[in-house]
Amino acid sequence: MLLINKRLPTQVVADSTRQGQVSVTSAAVSPPIVSGVVPPPNRRPGFDWSTVSIALSIMGALISIATPGLVLLGLIVFVAGLSMGVLGWRRGVRKNRAAIGIILNSANLLLNVGLLTSAAPR
Repeated sequence: MLLINKRLPTQVVADSTRQGQVSVTSAAVSPPIVSGVVPPPNRRPGFDWSTVSIALSIMGALISIATPGLVLLGLIVFVAGLSMGVLGWRRGVRKNRAAIGIILNSANLLLNVGLLTSAAPR
């Protein structure tokens, strides 16, 4: 490997079709190692709805457990977490995390509904 520019690593490649001529190619645009195989595109970091769903489930559980007077706020957080989980399931690549978020938010939502109905005056 020959470094011509400190910022851009280059390779010296002998080309057999040019009868011994040497060409210098950039490592960033060099051909793939295995012919016919295209490297995966660079994924830009995006917003992960499934992780937000899990975080909202944890936050809603802490709100509901820590302060019994804010159970309705916990319900709102769980509904938001459930919708974020569904959004993560449809648009995201981490479907396992989205499924975990959906399950956690659904279970917490049922628990809060049970708490509200048991605490209601009869």
